[in-house]
Amino acid sequence: MFIFTSDWDVTVIRKIVEEVAVTSRYLNIDRLVNIMIFYHFDDHSVIKVVVKAYVLDLRN
Repeated sequence: MFIFTSDWDVTVIRKIVEEVAVTSRYLNIDRLVNIMIFYHFDDHSVIKVVVKAYVLDLRN
């Protein structure tokens, strides 16, 4: 989960988070990477980004 202030551009956030997830050596490349973006306007407005990626499990 990542949290950004509301003045960030969502396309820039998505590119950064996607690059972080895809370049991980533990990523299972056979599964999809899901990026969900939420806007929260409670006390102050923030952008919450949740990444769902599957880990490559090498155990036997």
